[in-house]
Amino acid sequence: MKTRTSTPRPAKAEAAFTLAELLTVVAIITLLMTLSTAGWKVVSSMELTGAAESMSGAFSTARQHAVAHNRQTRVAFFREASEGKNPIRTYQVVEVVRKADGTDSVRGITQKFRLPESVMLDEENSPLVADQTTWEGVALRPNGQPRNPGIATGYLVLQPRRYAGDRPANYIVIQLNPLNGRTQLYQP
Repeated sequence: MKTRTSTPRPAKAEAAFTLAELLTVVAIITLLMTLSTAGWKVVSSMELTGAAESMSGAFSTARQHAVAHNRQTRVAFFREASEGKNPIRTYQVVEVVRKADGTDSVRGITQKFRLPESVMLDEENSPLVADQTTWEGVALRPNGQPRNPGIATGYLVLQPRRYAGDRPANYIVIQLNPLNGRTQLYQP
């Protein structure tokens, strides 16, 4: 009988990552994080542009309704309680109807529109909403002109919410023409 002699087997190598593999994984994670941050900025910019165009459309609808129906129309803004503040988050086109007793009431012309969570109305730098004591919204006369003749500096500033308090690089100004009530958008 032959006896078999066993040859020693090499010990199994421990399973581990090499430095090259580890650096490759870190580089891939860094690249993915960079791309996702850039993608978030694009989405935020698109939301900002969409919000500005929607608000400008509300002013256009208010102007058209005022002229077509020969009635004062407003873009009314509404506040929401959040984080100890009451920011303006919602707006709606409303028609001002004079009752027989001489008082005014409002009737909604459009649905209420809400600003996206990533967008805020910068009230401190928006003269159209600066007067908080007697403010009822931006009114347009039956001829389409803004009701307040001193509205030469009538504009609103929309900006990304994460820049609250600072002037961000990306913001949009909605300018209301004091002569005809039309809006223009300016974006630096």
